[in-house]
Amino acid sequence: MPGSLVGYGTPCVKLDFLDPSTSAEARSTNGAITVGLPADGVTYRVDARATNGESDSGSVPSDSSSRRSITAATANGKVTVEAR
Repeated sequence: MPGSLVGYGTPCVKLDFLDPSTSAEARSTNGAITVGLPADGVTYRVDARATNGESDSGSVPSDSSSRRSITAATANGKVTVEAR
């Protein structure tokens, strides 16, 4: 099981996981963020936000008490956290 993974970037950050991660963080000041997680029913504590833009994490099973956490945040751009 992968541990923590942190991605920072401009203009974009893309993280793709083949196995469930215990935690991941992706941040950008000016660009899109995409986090792809395995579509295996594992739940995550998801924090997906964009100050100026859209955020979508609806396809990922979410549980606020999950031990697994995903944080994806940008100031300007779209944030997508999705099960694949």
